[in-house]
Amino acid sequence: ATIVRFCRTIGFRGFMDFKYQMERNVLYVIENEQQIVPSDSISTIRNKIIQYSIGLLEEFRSALDENALELACAALTKAKRVMIFAEGGSASMAHYAKSSLVHTGIYCSVETDASLQIMAAEFASSDDVVIGITHSGRIISTIEALSIAHKRNATTIAITGTHGTPVCKEADIVIACDINHQFDLSDFQGSRLEEFCVLSILQLGVLMRTYDTASEIAQRVSSSVEARRVK
Repeated sequence: ATIVRFCRTIGFRGFMDFKYQMERNVLYVIENEQQIVPSDSISTIRNKIIQYSIGLLEEFRSALDENALELACAALTKAKRVMIFAEGGSASMAHYAKSSLVHTGIYCSVETDASLQIMAAEFASSDDVVIGITHSGRIISTIEALSIAHKRNATTIAITGTHGTPVCKEADIVIACDINHQFDLSDFQGSRLEEFCVLSILQLGVLMRTYDTASEIAQRVSSSVEARRVK
């Protein structure tokens, strides 16, 4: 945490941003020790993946805006319905979000089709929360769906990679990581790690606010699911 604060004090967004700028603009490092190369053994790949993930999550912990998380949890707690919009790699996280929030007693729907996102947004109301998940912050259909939902007076939340991207303009609440990835697989692995963490935090944040009701619903859901499993 001290290192992250120091890096921000001297004008960087965090340690990974500082490291990225040093390598690209000062040291001109050609090969990064984290990069996967054809000669790597499975043991080396394992170590690089895990080490990258640890470093990313440490940076992410310092970068996350606690106030934005609090606002999002408060909005979700009061919502009658939650709509989740996402495409591409973020679509898998949208389905995870739905599963997580259902266990807290919130009715959720997920749309990963571009046209259906727009159509579903037209049904949004002031009682709803609409979440757009896009790491790039530039997926047109998700941005448009969030914009429509915003006009319908729904509370809109953007879970994205960087503040200042187009999707942020359509969101009442922005949860962004603001981290520069430096890994071959970062566009998928890093993005999904960040989204997974955010959604897990929101799930537990909502659960702690609605524990009595949510625990009863979660028990009913678990019983219904268990009844459909082979004994």
